[in-house]
Amino acid sequence: MSFIRLPDDAPSFKKQHNLDPSGGTASAHIESTFARINAADPASGSIKTTPAVHIICLHAISRGSVTITSSNPFDYPAIAPLRGSPSVRRLLSAPAFHGSFFDSTILSANVTCDKYLEAFLRNGAAAWSHPVGSVLISPRGTKWGVVAPEFRVARTELSTVQ
Repeated sequence: MSFIRLPDDAPSFKKQHNLDPSGGTASAHIESTFARINAADPASGSIKTTPAVHIICLHAISRGSVTITSSNPFDYPAIAPLRGSPSVRRLLSAPAFHGSFFDSTILSANVTCDKYLEAFLRNGAAAWSHPVGSVLISPRGTKWGVVAPEFRVARTELSTVQ
């Protein structure tokens, strides 16, 4: 298991009012867990046991964004989950991991453009470890976020989160 903190100049901070939603400068934005899988080596085709990484984005700022696409509540939202994968790929490029992974077996190492990464994540990502979801608790007095610090639904008077 590892915990990763986004850099202070991450693109997500520029899009989210420049505020860091984590608990402080020592808090992580992304959690990753390691598992073992059997996969075909792209070079030889033989089956090898290799590590797999599950990425858990802990905060809205590390998950990307979720945007409503229409007034129809049954239409799917636009989801842009981009920050977790590049952070874990940077971690795995460290010398300590050389030889442990035979490159990326599912997502090509050449995929670095947000457009292609988003397409891959949109078609291959799944919920894990947080099956119900998480919401952003915004600082007191702000006009954004989902839940106020007192666990009331933001911008409402009587609705609370239980």
